[in-house]
Amino acid sequence: KTKLRVSLFHSEKYTNVLDDTMKHIHQDRDRLLSSLLLCCGFLRQTPVFFTVVEPKRATRSHLEHFHCPVYLDLLEYALPAQEGGGIDDTNATPSYAPRTKDFHAVLDSYGLTEDCHLPEDPEGRALLWRYCQYVAGASLHAAHLLLTDRADVAINWGGGRHHAHTDRAGGFCFVNDAVLAIQHLLGDKRGGGGGHGGAGAYDSLADASSGLPLAEKKRVLYLDID
Repeated sequence: KTKLRVSLFHSEKYTNVLDDTMKHIHQDRDRLLSSLLLCCGFLRQTPVFFTVVEPKRATRSHLEHFHCPVYLDLLEYALPAQEGGGIDDTNATPSYAPRTKDFHAVLDSYGLTEDCHLPEDPEGRALLWRYCQYVAGASLHAAHLLLTDRADVAINWGGGRHHAHTDRAGGFCFVNDAVLAIQHLLGDKRGGGGGHGGAGAYDSLADASSGLPLAEKKRVLYLDID
């Protein structure tokens, strides 16, 4: 009997981004999981059926397949634009003013307060944006491996951020990697070509060389360890 081909999306860099961004929620979960995988031999003496894949970051265009541009602008830039430049002016270099009470109300309307508080320091904002790219990229990459029949089970235990809406954060989730991955799976199964595109839209996340056609067999996309 042919063994299942299992792909786990994991790297030290990915673990660091997950831990640094979500430590106030996950505590030490991400590092403990990485240590457990190492101690159980999955990272040092990888079984024949098991492949460790380094996650790649999604691009802004990948995220826009589900999330609205204005919401992503807030995640990426995170400060109100001054007159003459900013998130609504694609031809100008963004220039941002300090946060005001009115801008806090804008953030609140997009769910970027309280449980999904947006960092005010530049380093924290840059880290959060990188986290969003990595989480979405890992799940999209996992879906791509399933579509091209390079894996039977694809695991992104850093993903599963299913509370995020198209234009609103929620439940400690900033980007909905689960929806993005499902869109990719459904888009290709329906022949691609729609607004969300086919596999070609995700070639930057995975090797674009030919894989086997989509097979009619059971496959598993496992997001989030909860």
